[in-house]
Amino acid sequence: MFFESRYVPNVLAPGRAREAVGAFLEATLPEEKVRDAQLMTNELVANSVLHSGMGRDGSIGLHVQTTAGYVRVEVDDQGPGFEYPTIPPTDDAGWGFLIVDGLSDRWGIVRADPCYVWFEIDR
Repeated sequence: MFFESRYVPNVLAPGRAREAVGAFLEATLPEEKVRDAQLMTNELVANSVLHSGMGRDGSIGLHVQTTAGYVRVEVDDQGPGFEYPTIPPTDDAGWGFLIVDGLSDRWGIVRADPCYVWFEIDR
């Protein structure tokens, strides 16, 4: 199964993407893993909103694929791409990739056009 959607890069995008992932995966994964996928999606979409520099004319893509063995989520944007941040998180920010690293079974950054971040959760 496959789901995809695009979002305007604004403060509503993370919540809308989180809700979409939850609705798509609720019959596929245990509730705890659905919540993990929602949290990771929220973090990645928020990163696109905050750091891509796209402005209102850009869009954020969400792609979710389920297979017999895993669920894969990809978040892309038309920003210039980035390197993995080496600055340690603070009390207020910087936890997104640490959350993805801790909750996913695998994840990565693909520097293509568009640049995207993906994660997988084993079923």
